[in-house]
Amino acid sequence: MFIHKARYAAALLVAAAVLAVETAEAANLDKGLLKDAGAILDELAQKGIKTVGVLPFKVQKGARQSGYNAAPLATGLPGRLENALIVGQGGLESKAIMVIRDAVAQANKAKVGSWATKKAEFAKLFNTDFDPAWGTGKKKADAFLTGEVISTSEDRYNSKVIVQLITPKSFESGKLVPVNIHEIKVETDRSLLRDLGYAYALPRSLVKKKGVTSRDLDKQAVQQVAQEEQGKQPKQTPVEKTQQSHTPDDVSGFRVEIEYDGAKVPVTAKQGGSQAKQPDYRVDAAKPGQKVVIYVTRISADEGKLGAVIKVNGKSVFEEQDTESTGCKKWIYSLEDKDKRWDFAGYYTKGDDSKLKVKPFVVLTKEDSEAKISEMGTRAGWRTP
Repeated sequence: MFIHKARYAAALLVAAAVLAVETAEAANLDKGLLKDAGAILDELAQKGIKTVGVLPFKVQKGARQSGYNAAPLATGLPGRLENALIVGQGGLESKAIMVIRDAVAQANKAKVGSWATKKAEFAKLFNTDFDPAWGTGKKKADAFLTGEVISTSEDRYNSKVIVQLITPKSFESGKLVPVNIHEIKVETDRSLLRDLGYAYALPRSLVKKKGVTSRDLDKQAVQQVAQEEQGKQPKQTPVEKTQQSHTPDDVSGFRVEIEYDGAKVPVTAKQGGSQAKQPDYRVDAAKPGQKVVIYVTRISADEGKLGAVIKVNGKSVFEEQDTESTGCKKWIYSLEDKDKRWDFAGYYTKGDDSKLKVKPFVVLTKEDSEAKISEMGTRAGWRTP
């Protein structure tokens, strides 16, 4: 496997301890995509679209600038929308709208460049032959879906997805002019906060408190994010007073470190702007051939077990699971493991003898990395402990 970009976000680090006590459930965003898939398909059918692909979405995250690299969700949403569109099809294949599977990866493999800003590359997007999600043979796209996820400080508790359509005629006067065709509204939950790259760490005492609902926890997490974005410390009641840090030195009870060739790599904080105080955490890129190891240490002295899910390029380092983190298998750390440093040097699987086998991380050259991006598609780049 390979490591492409050097980008660590604070919210991606925070998942470690929180996942030990949160249960897996369908995220509000995925529920919204499934609920509205039929309406999106109807809109496509009315416009005569027979084959459609899904491209990255911009993300407007709080007061930060909207962009395709603003959060993991920007590149993670296409696959989720693809799945919703496939599930939302009717029973008759003859009337179904063909969905291109992982259009981003296939476009990269066909060496399609900056389609959003260059007319020639935009045209190449529509001249490329794609593999469909079902059936045989190649297909050219009649249209692509893109858009924007909006989650701003004006309404922290609700977010929306603007779905836009682009056709071969959508590049006008030297710029891309997409058309809004649908809007999906969802309540902001903990899963969406993680997708947006936000940091939060709910206290274990609150999560286990009797009578506290899943929505209560969502609201608590949203409040915490809103306060930290304003540079404030989250307010705590007596029952909630427990370690809530989410810096690399203390990710909700874990320390996360990274080494290249045995040398520790500094993890630096970068704020999102004057109105976005909560920082992102980043490391410099490793050089081709360097050995990359992620170290995780339980530092919490609280009773009970903690669990961690660690992802690289969108895949868990255990069995390369690529589902929502709350549904992935977890590394479990008991209190007896406190201060023990655990190393992760690749992707791990259990052999027939129950012993762990590792496929080491590999840092590629720029050229080889670009080639691998076409295989990884939207999973390339973001690492998620």
